[in-house]
Amino acid sequence: MYFFSKVDYRIYQRFYKLAYWLSIILLIVVLIVGTDSHGAKRWIDLKIITFQPSEIVKILILQICWILLFTYIGKKIINKQISKVVVQGG
Repeated sequence: MYFFSKVDYRIYQRFYKLAYWLSIILLIVVLIVGTDSHGAKRWIDLKIITFQPSEIVKILILQICWILLFTYIGKKIINKQISKVVVQGG
């Protein structure tokens, strides 16, 4: 997380669509070649290291949501009703 906080946010804005598709691809790869752990496929084994793509996807999805909200609010596309729902949470 420290690394992500030091990167300029405009870089994330350029690559958020790539991050979205990378998230989807990682989750599909887990379903296809993931290793079983306690009855569920959660890990990808690269022979040198195993990692859990859902942890990477959590970070990517948070960044994607932040960028989309920042972009839409910055351009004033979200009207008052939608912004009330976002602020009030329902």
